[in-house]
Amino acid sequence: MDQGLGLPLGVDGGGTRTRCVLSSAEGRILGRCVAGPSNPRALGEIEAARALDAARREAFAAAGLDVRPAARAGVG
Repeated sequence: MDQGLGLPLGVDGGGTRTRCVLSSAEGRILGRCVAGPSNPRALGEIEAARALDAARREAFAAAGLDVRPAARAGVG
């Protein structure tokens, strides 16, 4: 496997939790996580960015992959 290069990442961040899914280019889920809140209005921009990064790292870990930049991401 390409260790994360070219893999899409989906993030649903909110005020109570953040969901993150890493998938293959074909759409097969490789790793997912549910982490704490990531709403910048509630946490501030820096803490929200840290929370999103932690969720991304957890999704890569769940997939058994080294953390790398994803090729693309959908964030909501």
